[in-house]
Amino acid sequence: MREEVYPDHLSKRILKRPRNTKTFHPSIEGKSLAEIEREVLGGVIRNTLETTRGNLARTAKMLGIGRASLYRRLARYDIQLRQRKE
Repeated sequence: MREEVYPDHLSKRILKRPRNTKTFHPSIEGKSLAEIEREVLGGVIRNTLETTRGNLARTAKMLGIGRASLYRRLARYDIQLRQRKE
C-alpha cells in the first residue's frame, strides 16, 4: 500500500521555505575532489549571488561566511561578477 504526502501533512516550517531549490548533481566519475568542490561550491555561490542580485554582503551572510572569505572563494572558483548598469 502506497501512502501519498500532501501539503497539509507538512509542517509550517517546511511550507514556508523558498521554492527556489536549485540542486547540484555533479558527475563525480573521474574527477578529483578539488574539481568536485569547485563545481559544487562554485555553483552554490553563483546561485546565492543570483538570489541576492549580486549583493556581496547579503551573499556572504546567507552563506555564513565573511565578505573577505567570499572574495577569496570568488577568485578560487573563478567567478566573475557582473558589472552593474549605471
